[in-house]
Amino acid sequence: MYADGKKDPQRRQIEKLIATLHASLQQRWSVADMAATIPCSEAWLRRLFLRYTGKTPKEYYLDARLDLALSLLKQQGNSVGEVADTLNFFDSFHFSKAFKHKFGYAPSAVLKNTDQHPTDASPHN
Repeated sequence: MYADGKKDPQRRQIEKLIATLHASLQQRWSVADMAATIPCSEAWLRRLFLRYTGKTPKEYYLDARLDLALSLLKQQGNSVGEVADTLNFFDSFHFSKAFKHKFGYAPSAVLKNTDQHPTDASPHN
């Protein structure tokens, strides 16, 4: 914070962009699209994201989409393919690969566990 109690304007820009991303996780966002909303260069956006989140814009956006995917998979009635389509992944293979990389288990494991234990869908009880 600044001496007058106001937030850093760059932090406010990133927070606003993050709110926009979270409100539209089903949309495909490129780093160029993200940079255009601030507006700034892609390189500057990467620096700002790393400074304020510890991740690149692409990493942050993918993590947010995968967190939502986990939540959607825990809701009964959603298949892996439907979640991949809803969140605009290229296909269910790419979705499954990214999901397993982040969480350490396949998205289908969440579905199997949800069928057995609807209250706790984590495959690692």
